[in-house]
Amino acid sequence: MTNLQSTFSVIPLHSVKNGRCSCGNPDCDKPGKHPRVPWKEFQGRRPTEEEIARWKKQFPGCNWGIVTGQVSGVIVLDIDGPEGAEAIKGKHLPLTWTVQTGKGTHYYFRCPGFPVQDAVRVLPGVDIRADGGYVVAPGSGHASGRKYTWVPGMNPDDLPDGPAPCPKWLLELLQGKRQSGGRRDKINPVNVLNGVPEGMRDATLFKYACRLRTQGLTKEEATRLVLEAARNCQPPFPEETAKEKVESAWKYKNPGEEAKKLDRLPAGITDKELLEKVFPEPIWLIPDLLPTGLTLLAGRSKIGKSWLALNIAVAVASGGRILDRQVKQAGVLYLSLEDTQRRLKDRLSSVLQGAPPPGKITFFTSWPRIDQDGLTLLREWLAANPGTKLVIVDVLQKIRPPRSKNSGVYADDYAVMSSLKSVADEFEIAVLVIHHLNQGASTDFLTLISGSEGIPGGADTSWVLLRERGRADATLKVTGRDIVIDGEAGFALEFDRTTTSWQLLGNAEDYRRSQERQEIIDVLKENLVPMSPKEVAKILGKDYGRVARLMNLMAQDGELTQPAYGKYNQSNNHSMYSKCSKLESIPTVPSSKKRGEVGMEKGNLERTWNGTWNEEIQSGQGFAATWNSWNGNDKNTVKNVPDNFWTQLKSEI
Repeated sequence: MTNLQSTFSVIPLHSVKNGRCSCGNPDCDKPGKHPRVPWKEFQGRRPTEEEIARWKKQFPGCNWGIVTGQVSGVIVLDIDGPEGAEAIKGKHLPLTWTVQTGKGTHYYFRCPGFPVQDAVRVLPGVDIRADGGYVVAPGSGHASGRKYTWVPGMNPDDLPDGPAPCPKWLLELLQGKRQSGGRRDKINPVNVLNGVPEGMRDATLFKYACRLRTQGLTKEEATRLVLEAARNCQPPFPEETAKEKVESAWKYKNPGEEAKKLDRLPAGITDKELLEKVFPEPIWLIPDLLPTGLTLLAGRSKIGKSWLALNIAVAVASGGRILDRQVKQAGVLYLSLEDTQRRLKDRLSSVLQGAPPPGKITFFTSWPRIDQDGLTLLREWLAANPGTKLVIVDVLQKIRPPRSKNSGVYADDYAVMSSLKSVADEFEIAVLVIHHLNQGASTDFLTLISGSEGIPGGADTSWVLLRERGRADATLKVTGRDIVIDGEAGFALEFDRTTTSWQLLGNAEDYRRSQERQEIIDVLKENLVPMSPKEVAKILGKDYGRVARLMNLMAQDGELTQPAYGKYNQSNNHSMYSKCSKLESIPTVPSSKKRGEVGMEKGNLERTWNGTWNEEIQSGQGFAATWNSWNGNDKNTVKNVPDNFWTQLKSEI
């Protein structure tokens, strides 16, 4: 078992004792073959060592199943008895891993370069076990009393290079099914008997009952199978309702046609089922900001969208931090369709800052458009690389089809976004698509996105990056179906040109408010004398009322002082004295002295240091302004004040 769990995705199955299944059903038609645990999850990932250890303890002596398809890297040709052996007679089968089953053979082959769905009776007595399927593992017991065993010379020890590639005839068979859309019965009995998810149980069990009738089973035989499927549903389907499905199937003259009609119906759910259903929490690539699904990142040209996308890619691939949030490590597919490999190398090196590459990003600098098999190739790539949880498309315009002549702009835009969203939902990944903004202005940031409302309307989440040309700081606006934080207010970001990375500064409104206050303080510094809000607003080119209210609040907060009515100056928090307190001596101008009489009384100047001048200095025309210009400067700027102060003061007073 240890070798199997290191090679494949495995699940525990019921076991067989004295020909009976451990499930306890005396009429079980799959003794020792059906799972003991819900196993859909393990079609996409392998179980952990802890999960396997728990199963061994919980189900001692159980049979084991190997989940086939991309998760284990194998498909299995399941030959059932003489009928299956006859169907492949004369067909070439290369030397590969092979298991002798209770009444047939399992041939293991490497997964081909495209997805293969589990399928029954591809030939008489021949099934394909692939994505969505499993086989009983060697070492397990069969109802006949025999064991599933490796064929000598055709096992992993004897063939350490792995299973053989698919033979040509099998590859052609699989490709033929794929090109024809993989058409087969809508109802896969194996999947139905393993259980049907909520929302699909009612219609699926009726179609299954119809299928059983068309195959010639009696009503009693069909009832046993439908009840088995009902018990395995998640959650279990009511037994009486399941029996009603069988009764309904036996009422129609042509049950097959009735089942086909239901095939056209989408899956539904009752109000009671909906309220009782327990949904998993959204999966986040970046907590609170980037969930699985389709996310749009829009911004104007050359403001740093691609840098932000590359920052995100490296953080996800390395399991690092981005926008002050820790992310889980996962694979990344990056379609950088406006770059060359040389430029990508330069940018990646700059972002990594000497750190080794995470080894989990795959870049493409070209990719077919959606209408030229681009979407099909994306699905195939994701199926072959199940560890990929983030796809970045830079930019949307490079993969979208030309606009249709027969449909509107909104319909075209929504269609291209819906097609990308379908991939994100199918593989439970995040797809981040980069797009541009138009040149207009609007209070609603979503209307800035280039194109119609079909583009943000088709996305689950929208990010809009707003940045003035030449500035390092920017605002990131975020909204979406799963976004619960106030992202529409925006996040303040800053681009560090040294590390070529975006850093989170905090809430955009708080950051903007602090920036406005700093602008006012800078004006007061530069103009040397107390100023009115009207004067400050004129210099800043901003609304007088807003500036007046903000300066009043700043005075209340201690950031400004009011030496005279309607006039403001910097507070002690920005004074020269607070920054130059280490000067050994300070010149003083006592208010009792007349002009021209100067003293050296240390300490008296502290009372007048911040521009609250005594009468003698206030009456000076030039030096008071010079003195005031020292406010807020650092020590290096004013370190020579004691040496030249008196010469200047005497010339002014």
